[in-house]
Amino acid sequence: PVLLIGVHVDVDAALAAAKLPPRPPDPGNRGTAQLWTLAGKTGAPLAVISARDASALRALLRPLPHYGSQSWLVFDGSRALERGVWPMLDQPVPVNLSPGRVVGKNAGS
Repeated sequence: PVLLIGVHVDVDAALAAAKLPPRPPDPGNRGTAQLWTLAGKTGAPLAVISARDASALRALLRPLPHYGSQSWLVFDGSRALERGVWPMLDQPVPVNLSPGRVVGKNAGS
């Protein structure tokens, strides 16, 4: 897993330099800070935290750990304004539905 943290201009430049997808419409540029997740080039998870300035980053220290299940967030200071979960594109972990029957990605391999 990789965590990219910085001010807006630096985060956008780092994403472009790494040839990763740009900032998504959700969370966009709303609020004082935005967070989102994506798959990196190798498929490893990447979390991005982009803030207006250092004080906006500091404001995330207390609330951020409480939003682990979200795919993206928009903050105004320490208050979450918006949040969401990306739709699952592929079942990443096989699921055992009944004895002897497994479904999901790479099931049985």
